[in-house]
Amino acid sequence: MKRKDWLWLLFFPVYLILGTLRHEGFHALAAAAEGAEIQRFVFWPSIGPGGKFYFGYVSWRGGTTWLTTAAPYFGDLLTFLMGVLICTSFNIQRRGLWVNILIITMLSPLLNSAYNYGAGMRRLNDIGSLLQALHPLVVHLYFALTMALYASGFWFFFRRNTVPDRST
Repeated sequence: MKRKDWLWLLFFPVYLILGTLRHEGFHALAAAAEGAEIQRFVFWPSIGPGGKFYFGYVSWRGGTTWLTTAAPYFGDLLTFLMGVLICTSFNIQRRGLWVNILIITMLSPLLNSAYNYGAGMRRLNDIGSLLQALHPLVVHLYFALTMALYASGFWFFFRRNTVPDRST
């Protein structure tokens, strides 16, 4: 990484909102696919139901299954695989574009899954709900496999790609 690559950290709030949009979007998409009516879709930090702080949330009316709860983590894996495919299939010459594709499609899904999985062990979030709805072994196995896939994807990505030197 070059020194000026660290300037992309200034865009962290943008990356956080894009990641929250992806996460909540997959919840909403799955809920709608299961026949629920989306009541509220919030993808920015705010005080939500129960007066609690949320990075974002979706509320809906109608019954859903564990698939709606798990949808963002399937979406993370899909987004990550898409990022690996894009970055390994195309010769991206602009370093800024390369860094942003890496952050948005690969790093953000990994961090979302890892953060929520870790938090699910301590409090009731999506993962805590999945641990109650499904056999815990299934949930732990899914995350173990996806984390291994993320690690393999990064290894494959950096093995096949050199970081472009061209700015912007």
